[in-house]
Amino acid sequence: MRASLRFVFALSCLPVAAALIGCSSTEKDDEPLGMTVEKVCLETQCDARHRRDGEACSRCMDACLDASFSCDPSRSCSISCGRASTCSDDDRAACNKEGFRGELGTHSNAEVEAACTRYFDHLASCNLAVPGRDVSVCSAWAKVERLEVAKIYDCSIAQGCSGDPTACRLPPTTLGDELCGALDGACEETICSAETRAGLNDLGAWLRDDVTAAAKKCAAQASCTDAQDCLTAWIDSAQL
Repeated sequence: MRASLRFVFALSCLPVAAALIGCSSTEKDDEPLGMTVEKVCLETQCDARHRRDGEACSRCMDACLDASFSCDPSRSCSISCGRASTCSDDDRAACNKEGFRGELGTHSNAEVEAACTRYFDHLASCNLAVPGRDVSVCSAWAKVERLEVAKIYDCSIAQGCSGDPTACRLPPTTLGDELCGALDGACEETICSAETRAGLNDLGAWLRDDVTAAAKKCAAQASCTDAQDCLTAWIDSAQL
């Protein structure tokens, strides 16, 4: 089966890396919780019923508004939009769609967030931009990046508008080797390109231990599909 990994393409577009710190089963109640990515019920049968009700109403409204004749949505769609499915306890308990959901750790580093904000302000002053990202991601990245990353942001700013960004780097890790090795085994084919593997190795230097631990747990899922879906949730929740 040909695997298709959205996270591979997402990582190839990362301009700055984000980091996470792992949690163990021996954490004390007053210690910060680390990042998790778990398989959960994303939609119950009750949710699915309400979703289908909304879709039916939207289809009717769109058809009415696009009709070549006079159509009053409030009358023509009164049945489609007026009904509301009732749900039993069984409907609320039964899962219609499973998937993976990521939750960031509870600790946010103010120094990293401030440095990240300075970095995006610097990009704006240089008329530069990070594709698909703006300063709003800093609050999430402050929950996944190592404290050392604050110095990398400031180093990048010090390079000026036309400086060499590779002058500000952290030593690469083996995150890419570990993730890609596990994925290749689960998917029975080569998933990562050499560039993606190297990019993940670089990214690992930015991420806190709980974030890399969550990624490794994803890559260790029993099936290729679950591993890919889990890593996609990992990327989405960390806004990488």
